[in-house]
Amino acid sequence: SKVVIVIAATNNPENLDKALRQNGRFGKEIRFEYPARKYRNEFIKRELSSMALNLAEFDIQALVDRTDGKSFEDLKRVIRHAMTQS
Repeated sequence: SKVVIVIAATNNPENLDKALRQNGRFGKEIRFEYPARKYRNEFIKRELSSMALNLAEFDIQALVDRTDGKSFEDLKRVIRHAMTQS
């Protein structure tokens, strides 16, 4: 007897077939929320600093306000895209 571990991921769990969500199909559901304001703020500052940019030249609070519901990967993509447009 061997142990089998299955890991599944989705952005839309409500769209999964009900049969898959029945008790006993998946042992545990772990939800990950999008980063809170505080963590978006820290992430944006860290990303900009890693590019050797002067943080005083950016309205970081406006960026934080406009990125609610975005993942860290989304934030990184927005920052990288903005830097290539300058």
